[in-house]
Amino acid sequence: MKDDKDNTIINTDNRRLQGNIVANLTLALDTSDPTPSFLNLAEKYGTIQAYHGTKIESVWSILNYGLLNLSYNKALSQNGAIMGDGIYVSSSRQVAESFAVMAAERTPPSLPYAFEHESLLHLLSYANVNIAKLDPLDTYDIKCLAVFRATIIQPPKNHDEEFDERITRQEGKYFVCENDEFVRISKLHLTFELSKKVQWLPT
Repeated sequence: MKDDKDNTIINTDNRRLQGNIVANLTLALDTSDPTPSFLNLAEKYGTIQAYHGTKIESVWSILNYGLLNLSYNKALSQNGAIMGDGIYVSSSRQVAESFAVMAAERTPPSLPYAFEHESLLHLLSYANVNIAKLDPLDTYDIKCLAVFRATIIQPPKNHDEEFDERITRQEGKYFVCENDEFVRISKLHLTFELSKKVQWLPT
């Protein structure tokens, strides 16, 4: 199954409980070929899979341009740059999901209108969610969680004077890559949560 961007939906599921809906989708992304520099470093040092949690408004831009180093822009770098400039990813999907959850707490006012977009409705249909058959959207609290999986260059375990730490540097489960050439997104995990709003009855 393909969407308009020729990305493959490889996993879906949804859960419903007391009128609440949680839909999960995983898309394998069709990205450009890696650069010769990436291939050379990957062969020498190896690669690892890492995750980046973000807000739903950023997904379309990342799908088109990849993960970019935006540390210089405080408005776009909402979680700071405690480890210096670069693209922040984690070897733990759970850690990345926690950042996606924090981003989802800042729900954009335009989010309900996104559910009128054909592409989003098309995605949700794969998880058997038909918006037309739900209660009006304004009766739900809506959250969208977005986590990208990416391949990055593995930093050497021992000190290597030839390795440029601007490519990848590590602090525990966190990795920072200054050059977006060396961060290659491969999957997108999306979670949509629609929770029925509490209806307070007059006393």
